[in-house]
Amino acid sequence: RIFPNAYQVKARIQPEYKWRLVEEYGPESFTVQCDGTLLFSFGFMDKTSIVGWIASFGGGAELLEPEELRQDVLAFAEGIRRKHSKP
Repeated sequence: RIFPNAYQVKARIQPEYKWRLVEEYGPESFTVQCDGTLLFSFGFMDKTSIVGWIASFGGGAELLEPEELRQDVLAFAEGIRRKHSKP
């Protein structure tokens, strides 16, 4: 790899996005959980990529690890909410 992975991500993904995980990262990138959700695990190069990637699922993904980036996801969502709220 030219760019090393700096973060190992674990995320809970809703089953309707299985096609996307398979297409983008391969079927070995996740395991199906008892409740049907997908436990995704993969390396990412930077936190901006992680935050944007999680946000691209709308409410269909929850970042589990790295835990310290959960606050970054929340701040990103809050920024969007503020921008689109009526004054």
